[in-house]
Amino acid sequence: MKVLFINVNEKSFWEENVEHEKIKGILDLGIFFHLEKYKSYSKHVFSPENALVIGCGNLSYSGSQRAVFIFRSPLHGGIHSSTMGGLGEYIKKAGYNAIVIEGKSEQSIFVAVKNNEVKFIETELPQNIFIKEHKLYKELKNFYQGILFRIALCGLGSETTKYGCIVSSKPGKIGVVSDIAGRGGAGSVLYRAHNVVGISIGGNLDIKITTSPDFVKQQMEATKKYREKGTFGANYLHLKENTILFNWLSFLLPKEKRLQIFSKFIEQELLKNYSFSSDTCGERCVAVCKKIESKVKIDYEPVEGLGPFIGIFNRTYIKTLLHTIDSLGLDAIYFGSVLGAVFEALHKEVIPKDIFSLDETPVMDCESPNSEKNFMIAKYLIEKISYGELAILGENIRILGKELGITDLALYIPHGNEFDMTPNFYWSLGLMLPIVMHGKYFSDYHTVVKPPEEYAKICAERSIMEYILDNLGICRFHRAWAESKISEDVLNTSKFWIAKLWEYKKKANALPKFWESKRTIEVIKKLFEERGSGEWKNVDESKIKEYWNAWQKEYLKNLEIKD
Repeated sequence: MKVLFINVNEKSFWEENVEHEKIKGILDLGIFFHLEKYKSYSKHVFSPENALVIGCGNLSYSGSQRAVFIFRSPLHGGIHSSTMGGLGEYIKKAGYNAIVIEGKSEQSIFVAVKNNEVKFIETELPQNIFIKEHKLYKELKNFYQGILFRIALCGLGSETTKYGCIVSSKPGKIGVVSDIAGRGGAGSVLYRAHNVVGISIGGNLDIKITTSPDFVKQQMEATKKYREKGTFGANYLHLKENTILFNWLSFLLPKEKRLQIFSKFIEQELLKNYSFSSDTCGERCVAVCKKIESKVKIDYEPVEGLGPFIGIFNRTYIKTLLHTIDSLGLDAIYFGSVLGAVFEALHKEVIPKDIFSLDETPVMDCESPNSEKNFMIAKYLIEKISYGELAILGENIRILGKELGITDLALYIPHGNEFDMTPNFYWSLGLMLPIVMHGKYFSDYHTVVKPPEEYAKICAERSIMEYILDNLGICRFHRAWAESKISEDVLNTSKFWIAKLWEYKKKANALPKFWESKRTIEVIKKLFEERGSGEWKNVDESKIKEYWNAWQKEYLKNLEIKD
């Protein structure tokens, strides 16, 4: 694989061809570098040796041009991969499989890559990512001389939190059609470990995309949901009573009551009069999955994190929050989890409102929400966090939970002694059990309870498939056709590197541990109560731990991991 190394401390760069019989894709390469070259597991999460590996797959299909960012997560402590649509093609245009950023610059800089040339530009961290994008596209025209390029930036959230993300607008659609390497803290690593505010990539190579009629037809069928409805339009109507509301408090209510609340606040308010236009992330892609309303991109999970999860059902308010956090470079999913626990604590007076200089407290009442009040408080806290005035809320939810005394109101998966990750917004055991990478879909995420041995096999199979999608730079919205093309050799090699992910976690003292918060246990007990059967129905905490242990043993066995 052809790799461009950039040392931002020395302002130097060089190319290397990395050959390894088991490296089949970009995630393999990233794991190899972190485990063998940088040994980042033994360093602080914001060490300059927490290299940011940015790469792509080598396929020529529509939907396989995602950029993959690989780094040690400051949140869960293990290796994380976060993907971004469209940027991968620009890495290929520049002539590389991967670009590696190492070292730490004395001054904050922006890195511009054009073919085999690298330019270092001193600049400040953007106050607003979209304003900075407009400025940089103008300023870099002379450097690129007509060559197509794309910009990716981190924002204020990367300086003041551990869950900063990297944002890239589709060229020509700045601030409207953006794609985000959101989970795991990639932006925080780029800025705090390397003092880099962003990167642009472009080159002269012509990248061909397979467009045979039969194949395009297969892709059209596989991506129908995303093209016709998008995740926001489809997911809530599918989830119904399994929708997560008010920091998971909804699951303390009976199913029938949850259905009533869903009808009143989701169907009749959040989804009312929803209309959208469609676009792509920048790839030449038939999914056309980006849904835009009032010049704001609408996706299920960001909407959930800044909407129903924190008691806001007014779509206009939610869109304002979405645009704000994207411009600041904050992960809406992790940040939503933080706000949910804090909002509930304020509502229940577990912590006083004075601690955040608030005049009012948010309303976390499943039957009588107040979207306007919660919106105003959320907007205020976003600004305070981004400007470093509420440092505690930029910490891991596990750390802030202990410091504020609200651990039992937070739902997260503990890792090691200090790390954690919040699950994606689905009521699913598969996302909370001890899998190889949390904060993604490296597991089953249906609302089911099956015997631990049976479910472990299902989750292990999803871990392998999702790993391969990232490894090859394939958008998971294309998984229905892509997974049918995976060879036996790729499957077997993936197990080798998945075992390396677990090895890294062990060396970093960041293995997932049994759940430690009351809210997590409450939500999981309710899942067993509603979806379990036989011995796995009405369970206490000791029985849940028995399930956890049996599941983990079988899961690791299926992945051929020696614990």
